Amino acid sequence: MFGDIRFKILIFFILVIFPITIFAHPGKTDANGCHVCRTNCEKWGLSDGEYHCHNKPIETTREVKTEARTLANIKARESTPSTLKGTICSYDAYNCSNFITHTEAQAVFEYCGGINNDIHRLDGDNDGIACESLK
Repeated sequence: MFGDIRFKILIFFILVIFPITIFAHPGKTDANGCHVCRTNCEKWGLSDGEYHCHNKPIETTREVKTEARTLANIKARESTPSTLKGTICSYDAYNCSNFITHTEAQAVFEYCGGINNDIHRLDGDNDGIACESLK
């Protein structure tokens, strides 16, 4: 009798619990079902730090990326000008390693001309978001 119960419990774990742990997603997603890939990105066909959505059509993913870019630009514009005084925009003077936060890098990127004049080459993929590695 006890052997039969143990067998049923074992079958339950194999059929119900084990598959859930295999298919569980490791990253948290935002309200749109999207997130930034941080681990095992190549395994999923993504680049490290790529923002992507689950169970969404490509057009929706593009819309979310555009919205994220717009929000980043708005945040950068909200930076007080006094923090940007003395910022060099006439030649390539900064790298992403010069900044502690993404917000700082984005503010300098926008202040110096943004995507139309990326003098410091802070936006390697030309998507309007500077130093994505700092996010």
